[in-house]
Amino acid sequence: MQKMLKVDSEGALRLPPDLLGNARPDTTYVVEKYNNKITLYPAEREPLWKTATDEEWITAFLAWVHSHKEGPGLSDEAISRDSIYD
Repeated sequence: MQKMLKVDSEGALRLPPDLLGNARPDTTYVVEKYNNKITLYPAEREPLWKTATDEEWITAFLAWVHSHKEGPGLSDEAISRDSIYD
């Protein structure tokens, strides 16, 4: 079934909610036009490495560290200076 859209007096397209699925209000979309076809998809948040403050980096790093379970790791012999140069 095709849906018809009409440009309003301000030049905006209004999409019926069922076309957007579970989109929350104020969701930002990326719009791409290629060969007279328009594609839109939700914009992802900027990656942490682009926007994080020092405190956010520290918090994220510590969360990553604590997310690792205890494991066998490397033995003292495996990381000794002598075995590194073997």
